[in-house]
Amino acid sequence: MIVRVAQGARLDLVEIETAIAADNPAAAEAVVHRILAAIRGLSEFPLRFAVDQQVGTRRRPVGSYLIFYRVTDHVEVVRILHGARDWAAILDED
Repeated sequence: MIVRVAQGARLDLVEIETAIAADNPAAAEAVVHRILAAIRGLSEFPLRFAVDQQVGTRRRPVGSYLIFYRVTDHVEVVRILHGARDWAAILDED
């Protein structure tokens, strides 16, 4: 299945990398690679993760981060947020 990454998720990824790289560039690269690998994996098993009824998207954890996505005729990654953030409020704003 085709996976598309929305602009908001792309910006989230840049923000994640920038924040981590301020302290540890190698760790930032590793985290981004793990997230990208998880996103690629959604193409094979897009329905693996249940729909979160609170926000109306599927949620795939990757370490401390959550990938929020929808499945239609393709996979659309809408946001990538740290699990400690108030992600329900952030997604509600979108």
